Amino acid sequence: MFGKNKMTCELRHVVKDSEIQDIFNMRYEVFISGMGRPDPGGSALTDVFDPKAIHVLASVDATPAGSIRFLPDAPQLYTLAGKEMEAFFKKGARLLEINCFVVRQQFRKSKVGPMIIRHNYLYPFKTGYDHIIAAAPASHTRLLTYYKRLGWRPFGRGHFSYDFSEPCDWILLQVPIRSPLVMLRFWLLLPLLFALKRGK
Repeated sequence: MFGKNKMTCELRHVVKDSEIQDIFNMRYEVFISGMGRPDPGGSALTDVFDPKAIHVLASVDATPAGSIRFLPDAPQLYTLAGKEMEAFFKKGARLLEINCFVVRQQFRKSKVGPMIIRHNYLYPFKTGYDHIIAAAPASHTRLLTYYKRLGWRPFGRGHFSYDFSEPCDWILLQVPIRSPLVMLRFWLLLPLLFALKRGK
C-alpha cells in the first residue's frame, strides 16, 4: 500500500496473453507516444525476443503501471554485441539481460519504479544468476551515473538499435549480482529511492 489514497501496488511475472498484451501496449505508450521513438505502426511494441522472455508487470489498483523484461542468457545483447560479451564473461556464467523497463507517466511519482528496480536485483540473486546485463544510451550521462550508483559497471560499447530506439551508441553494463559489495550497495540505496518517491 502506498500514496495518499492508499493505493495497492502489485508486481507479478505474467504469462496470460491479455496481461502480456498490456505490457506491449505500455511499451508503445512510453517509447513511441512518450519518447518519440520510431513508430512501427499499431498500438503495441513486441519483438522476436518476447516469446522466451520473462515478463514482469507492475499494477496499481489492478491498472497496468509499469513493466520490465528479463531475457535468460542475454540473447539480444549477444546478437548485437557478441564480441564484447564473449570477451568479458567467463564461459558458463549465468547471465540475465534486463530491458524494456517502462513506467507510465501517471505512476512515476509512486513506488512503481523503485519496486521494479528492487526486483531486478532480487530475482536474479534468488534464482542463481551470476551477472545481470543491460545497456544505456551513451548520451544519457545522468542515467549512466544512476546505474553506477546502484553497482552497475560498463564493459563495452556498441552502435545499434535497442529498446525500440533509432540506432545510436549504447554503453553495455553489468552487475556481478553475487558480489557482497553489490548487494550491500543495493540494500543501502534502495530504501533511499523509496523514501524519495514517498516525499514527492
